[in-house]
Amino acid sequence: MRILVCLENDYRTYREVIAAGIQILRPHTEVVTAELDVLKEEVRHFDPHLVICSLPATAGDGDIICWVELSLENPTQPSVVCIDGRYSEHNNPTLEELLRVLDQVEQLL
Repeated sequence: MRILVCLENDYRTYREVIAAGIQILRPHTEVVTAELDVLKEEVRHFDPHLVICSLPATAGDGDIICWVELSLENPTQPSVVCIDGRYSEHNNPTLEELLRVLDQVEQLL
């Protein structure tokens, strides 16, 4: 499974911690991090199954099974998860919740 964690440089620590946490807890996954300004290029090049980003799913190109839009600017605003066309909202999701999303995507693969 391929995962792209793409957040602005202001949140590079979050980006790296999320990626490291996933890699440690799900070692069979391939995790890549990137800045927002190269999002579309990374999606085309890496072809991820799951994108964790601060932009909505419409910002990406291609057929991505799951897109997690983290609400970083306003933690009271829910983050949006789209798995295979089904949307749900989560308030300030934890790494554990992100791993549950990853597990759902793996079941689809």
